[in-house]
Amino acid sequence: MLLKRLGLIYLFIFFTSSSILYLFLDEKELLSYMVALFTSATVVLATFKSYRDIVNKRVALNDGVGEIDNRDYLDKLEDPYNLYEENSKDANNRDLKEIVKEERERLKESKRPLKEVAKDGARGFTYSRIFAYALLVGGFFFLLNMDALKLYFYLPALFIPNLVAVIYLMAIK
Repeated sequence: MLLKRLGLIYLFIFFTSSSILYLFLDEKELLSYMVALFTSATVVLATFKSYRDIVNKRVALNDGVGEIDNRDYLDKLEDPYNLYEENSKDANNRDLKEIVKEERERLKESKRPLKEVAKDGARGFTYSRIFAYALLVGGFFFLLNMDALKLYFYLPALFIPNLVAVIYLMAIK
Protein backbone atom coordinates (compact mmCIF):
# COMPACT_ATOMS: atom_id res chain seq x y z
CA MET A 1 0.00 0.00 0.00
CA LEU A 2 2.84 2.38 0.86
CA LEU A 3 4.60 1.68 -2.42
CA LYS A 4 1.45 2.23 -4.47
CA ARG A 5 0.68 5.54 -2.80
CA LEU A 6 4.25 6.74 -3.07
CA GLY A 7 4.33 5.66 -6.72
CA LEU A 8 1.15 7.59 -7.42
CA ILE A 9 2.57 10.65 -5.68
CA TYR A 10 5.70 10.39 -7.82
CA LEU A 11 3.64 10.10 -11.01
CA PHE A 12 1.59 13.13 -10.02
CA ILE A 13 4.72 15.16 -9.28
CA PHE A 14 6.38 13.97 -12.48
CA PHE A 15 3.51 14.91 -14.78
CA THR A 16 2.53 18.18 -13.11
CA SER A 17 6.06 19.51 -12.74
CA SER A 18 7.02 18.42 -16.25
CA SER A 19 3.93 20.11 -17.65
CA ILE A 20 4.67 23.34 -15.84
CA LEU A 21 8.37 23.30 -16.68
CA TYR A 22 7.56 22.58 -20.34
CA LEU A 23 6.31 26.13 -20.60
CA PHE A 24 9.51 27.71 -19.28
CA LEU A 25 12.46 25.47 -20.19
CA ASP A 26 14.08 24.32 -23.36
CA GLU A 27 14.18 20.65 -24.43
CA LYS A 28 17.55 19.74 -22.91
CA GLU A 29 16.77 21.21 -19.51
CA LEU A 30 13.38 19.53 -19.41
CA LEU A 31 14.84 16.20 -20.51
CA SER A 32 17.52 16.39 -17.79
CA TYR A 33 14.86 17.10 -15.20
CA MET A 34 12.53 14.33 -16.37
CA VAL A 35 15.21 11.63 -16.61
CA ALA A 36 16.61 12.47 -13.18
CA LEU A 37 13.20 12.58 -11.51
CA PHE A 38 12.02 9.34 -13.08
CA THR A 39 15.19 7.35 -12.41
CA SER A 40 15.57 8.64 -8.86
CA ALA A 41 11.95 7.79 -8.08
CA THR A 42 12.56 4.31 -9.47
CA VAL A 43 15.55 3.86 -7.15
CA VAL A 44 13.55 5.01 -4.11
CA LEU A 45 10.62 2.71 -4.89
CA ALA A 46 12.90 -0.27 -5.57
CA THR A 47 14.73 0.33 -2.30
CA PHE A 48 11.49 0.50 -0.32
CA LYS A 49 10.31 -2.71 -2.00
CA SER A 50 13.58 -4.46 -1.24
CA TYR A 51 13.52 -3.49 2.43
CA ARG A 52 9.86 -4.47 2.71
CA ASP A 53 10.68 -7.91 1.33
CA ILE A 54 13.61 -8.33 3.74
CA VAL A 55 11.44 -7.39 6.72
CA ASN A 56 8.65 -9.70 5.60
CA LYS A 57 11.10 -12.62 5.24
CA ARG A 58 12.54 -12.03 8.69
CA VAL A 59 9.11 -11.76 10.24
CA ALA A 60 8.08 -15.00 8.53
CA LEU A 61 11.19 -16.74 9.84
CA ASN A 62 10.56 -15.58 13.39
CA ASP A 63 6.85 -16.45 13.41
CA GLY A 64 6.00 -18.89 16.15
CA VAL A 65 9.30 -18.52 17.92
CA GLY A 66 8.40 -17.30 21.36
CA GLU A 67 10.58 -16.51 24.30
CA ILE A 68 10.14 -18.79 27.29
CA ASP A 69 11.71 -16.66 29.98
CA ASN A 70 10.88 -13.07 30.78
CA ARG A 71 14.33 -11.62 30.17
CA ASP A 72 14.53 -9.13 27.36
CA TYR A 73 16.87 -9.46 24.41
CA LEU A 74 19.55 -7.07 25.73
CA ASP A 75 19.77 -8.90 29.03
CA LYS A 76 20.32 -12.16 27.17
CA LEU A 77 23.11 -10.61 25.14
CA GLU A 78 24.85 -9.01 28.09
CA ASP A 79 24.39 -11.86 30.56
CA PRO A 80 23.54 -15.13 28.79
CA TYR A 81 24.25 -17.27 31.86
CA ASN A 82 22.48 -15.11 34.47
CA LEU A 83 25.71 -14.49 36.31
CA TYR A 84 24.63 -11.09 37.59
CA GLU A 85 21.28 -12.24 38.91
CA GLU A 86 21.36 -12.76 42.64
CA ASN A 87 18.58 -15.31 42.78
CA SER A 88 19.59 -17.21 39.67
CA LYS A 89 19.79 -20.99 40.00
CA ASP A 90 22.10 -21.34 37.01
CA ALA A 91 24.75 -18.91 38.31
CA ASN A 92 25.01 -20.58 41.68
CA ASN A 93 25.24 -24.16 40.44
CA ARG A 94 27.76 -23.77 37.64
CA ASP A 95 31.47 -23.37 37.87
CA LEU A 96 32.87 -20.20 36.32
CA LYS A 97 35.47 -22.19 34.35
CA GLU A 98 32.73 -24.22 32.66
CA ILE A 99 30.87 -21.08 31.69
CA VAL A 100 34.00 -19.45 30.24
CA LYS A 101 34.81 -22.63 28.30
CA GLU A 102 31.28 -22.77 26.85
CA GLU A 103 31.40 -19.11 25.93
CA ARG A 104 34.72 -19.54 24.09
CA GLU A 105 33.29 -22.46 22.11
CA ARG A 106 30.21 -20.43 21.26
CA LEU A 107 32.36 -17.53 20.04
CA LYS A 108 34.45 -19.86 17.88
CA GLU A 109 31.29 -21.25 16.30
CA SER A 110 29.84 -17.78 15.73
CA LYS A 111 32.71 -16.73 13.47
CA ARG A 112 31.32 -17.05 9.99
CA PRO A 113 33.28 -17.46 6.80
CA LEU A 114 33.51 -14.56 4.39
CA LYS A 115 31.22 -16.36 1.92
CA GLU A 116 28.33 -16.38 4.40
CA VAL A 117 28.84 -12.73 5.33
CA ALA A 118 28.87 -11.77 1.65
CA LYS A 119 25.75 -13.85 1.07
CA ASP A 120 23.90 -12.05 3.87
CA GLY A 121 24.97 -8.68 2.52
CA ALA A 122 23.88 -9.61 -0.97
CA ARG A 123 20.33 -10.26 0.21
CA GLY A 124 19.76 -6.51 0.31
CA PHE A 125 20.45 -6.23 -3.41
CA THR A 126 17.49 -7.45 -5.36
CA TYR A 127 17.02 -7.44 -9.09
CA SER A 128 14.67 -4.49 -8.86
CA ARG A 129 17.28 -2.39 -7.06
CA ILE A 130 20.01 -3.40 -9.48
CA PHE A 131 17.72 -2.54 -12.39
CA ALA A 132 16.81 0.81 -10.82
CA TYR A 133 20.45 1.78 -10.27
CA ALA A 134 21.32 0.63 -13.80
CA LEU A 135 18.47 2.81 -15.07
CA LEU A 136 19.84 5.77 -13.11
CA VAL A 137 23.36 5.34 -14.46
CA GLY A 138 22.06 4.62 -17.95
CA GLY A 139 19.93 7.77 -17.87
CA PHE A 140 22.91 9.84 -16.83
CA PHE A 141 25.08 8.46 -19.63
CA PHE A 142 22.23 8.87 -22.11
CA LEU A 143 21.96 12.56 -21.25
CA LEU A 144 25.73 12.94 -21.34
CA ASN A 145 25.99 11.22 -24.71
CA MET A 146 23.14 13.28 -26.20
CA ASP A 147 24.78 16.47 -24.87
CA ALA A 148 21.55 17.17 -23.01
CA LEU A 149 22.86 16.99 -19.42
CA LYS A 150 22.06 20.19 -17.58
CA LEU A 151 23.23 19.76 -14.00
CA TYR A 152 21.18 22.70 -12.69
CA PHE A 153 18.06 20.70 -13.43
CA TYR A 154 19.43 17.17 -13.08
CA LEU A 155 20.79 17.36 -9.53
CA PRO A 156 17.75 18.95 -7.84
CA ALA A 157 15.50 16.44 -9.61
CA LEU A 158 17.54 13.60 -8.09
CA PHE A 159 16.79 14.97 -4.64
CA ILE A 160 13.02 15.47 -5.07
CA PRO A 161 11.91 11.79 -4.70
CA ASN A 162 13.96 11.41 -1.53
CA LEU A 163 12.46 14.55 -0.06
CA VAL A 164 8.96 13.44 -1.02
CA ALA A 165 9.51 10.04 0.60
CA VAL A 166 10.72 11.60 3.86
CA ILE A 167 7.80 14.04 3.98
CA TYR A 168 5.30 11.30 3.16
CA LEU A 169 6.67 8.93 5.81
CA MET A 170 6.63 11.69 8.42
CA ALA A 171 3.05 12.57 7.48
CA ILE A 172 1.73 9.03 7.93
CA LYS A 173 3.42 8.57 11.33
